[in-house]
Amino acid sequence: LLFAASVVSSLPLLVVFVIFQAQIVRGISFTGMKE
Repeated sequence: LLFAASVVSSLPLLVVFVIFQAQIVRGISFTGMKE
């Protein structure tokens, strides 16, 4: 039960991390194409 609670509480953080990482990758690739 404690493990499930920790997974549920860390899930939003994981989603935010994935979105943030995707934004960074897209920004780097966009900057590379611009140059």
